[in-house]
Amino acid sequence: MTSAMVLLYGRDHRLLETRQWILQGAGWTVVAISSIDEAKQTMEAPLPKVLVLCHTLTVEDCQAALDIAKPLPHLAVLLLEGLAPMGISDRCDAVLARYLGPADLIAAVTKLAALAESRSAGCPA
Repeated sequence: MTSAMVLLYGRDHRLLETRQWILQGAGWTVVAISSIDEAKQTMEAPLPKVLVLCHTLTVEDCQAALDIAKPLPHLAVLLLEGLAPMGISDRCDAVLARYLGPADLIAAVTKLAALAESRSAGCPA
């Protein structure tokens, strides 16, 4: 379907692997990471379109990733949330309940990739 890159950031390797399989099965190129250092290196090249912040991250992890993502207009952010603390979800482009199924994840990533593409092209969202 697409070769655009999705960056999955979380702490639970099994969940990352499962989400990676789901998105790859839908045609996405997916990179799974579990540290902020990996996030810094991966967010800028080869220009991922969507950053997925998994619910397994700490508030500090999310804030650090959002700080890196903020100046990157080509990157849309999806928060998979449990109970997102104030100040995190409002910094994301979309929030998806972590318990929703694969079709919801794929739909959210697809929508956000289109948003990121329009930002990169300078078009209104």
